[in-house]
Amino acid sequence: MADADRIQRGIEIRRPKKKRNIQNDVRIKSCIERYDNGAYSRLQFLQAISHNLGAHTEAFQVTSADDRGTLI
Repeated sequence: MADADRIQRGIEIRRPKKKRNIQNDVRIKSCIERYDNGAYSRLQFLQAISHNLGAHTEAFQVTSADDRGTLI
């Protein structure tokens, strides 16, 4: 069914976002703001985002004690 046809029939074109996706978007935006404000290092930002996306953070390993969070 074409989008125009769906509109004429009163049917939504796109599915509404699930509540979980909306909450995840808010968390990601918060992480971006913290990184932009300097509250997160690069590593902290990547860990926070990967956590929010459900990815495994074990791949992130700090190879030095510096705050830049060097990844291997």
